[in-house]
Amino acid sequence: MKFLFTLLLPVFLAAFVAVSLAPAARADDIYTIVVKKNEDKHKYGFWLSDWIETRDKMRLMDLWLALHSPSPYEFYLQGDYQFPKSGNNFFHVSGAAFASIFGLAAERDFSATPETLATFQLRVFGFHDQGTNLTVFGGLNMRDQTGFSTEPVGGAAMTVYLTRFFGVEGTFRRHFNTGNRYDVSPFIDFKALRVFGSYVGTNRVGEASGVAFGTRLYF
Repeated sequence: MKFLFTLLLPVFLAAFVAVSLAPAARADDIYTIVVKKNEDKHKYGFWLSDWIETRDKMRLMDLWLALHSPSPYEFYLQGDYQFPKSGNNFFHVSGAAFASIFGLAAERDFSATPETLATFQLRVFGFHDQGTNLTVFGGLNMRDQTGFSTEPVGGAAMTVYLTRFFGVEGTFRRHFNTGNRYDVSPFIDFKALRVFGSYVGTNRVGEASGVAFGTRLYF
């Protein structure tokens, strides 16, 4: 009898362990089949409420980009006082309007021989005028000297920002009847207001080199 009990004891222990572990195995199977599959449905399913939430987020992003993107339209007005090496000092005004890379500009000298310049501008590098850019232009210069006369003009202007608020602007103009003119203008930007000084060099007939100081307002 003792021998039979010793022989059957391992069998009873194995059966007891199997019965004890069976509920846990069945519980794990139920979790895998029911709960986990349901979670996967929610993870990869399409829900109208999720689409509405995503749409609203994209609208907010589009609004933020519209508020923080630079406008394609840009305008400025400029006034400066010029001190030529010979002749009288005089006041000079100018202005420009840009739509994307295209612009129209005009300027006027209130000197002893008044001049008016009107040009079409084309920006070939850069996003806007108040930033690093390269712009070419062409137009007509009208001069009141011993009668009214006009001449074609062409040239280029380049602005380079050395820091966020400080830079240098250079302009070259070819007056096809009277000669060339160039200026170099270091400047400081106080947000929309630019303060600058210029050296003006010229070999044009009836015009002298000199310096100028002025301001430009962007809006």
